[in-house]
Amino acid sequence: MSRFLLFLFSALLIEGCQEDEIEPESFVEGVLNDEPWLGEVFEVFLDEQGSLVVNASRPSTQENVEIEQVTFYIPDFQGEGTYQLETDGALYREWISDMLITCAKSQNQGIDQVTVDSYDDTTGRIRGTITFLAETSDSPYRFEQGTFEGVVK
Repeated sequence: MSRFLLFLFSALLIEGCQEDEIEPESFVEGVLNDEPWLGEVFEVFLDEQGSLVVNASRPSTQENVEIEQVTFYIPDFQGEGTYQLETDGALYREWISDMLITCAKSQNQGIDQVTVDSYDDTTGRIRGTITFLAETSDSPYRFEQGTFEGVVK
């Protein structure tokens, strides 16, 4: 029995010393309607048309909202550079469970812009800034001083 415990302890000790492969941090951060906003990126990918898609979400701090989500699209992604977002190129959404309760869309009013500061097409690592104004029929959602990092899959 003592040999078994010694073996088990040794195995746990060895397992605890091995380094886990940790994904670099992936986030979208900024100021949404004058309040700090920080979401975890859950997907960054190039779609079939060559558009870059970035999706980030966070648990909501608002009453009666579970999840807040920021999504933006860069059509015809070419790597580093500044991109003016098209109409509906950025979205702010609010969810309760799996029910969408708010979907604000950018309207291409001149401030909707993403700058990709660095992009490594070998590793997929991307970093940049974003600003947009998304609106519903009754509410504006201004996202300013935004930064993002992630890995394009």
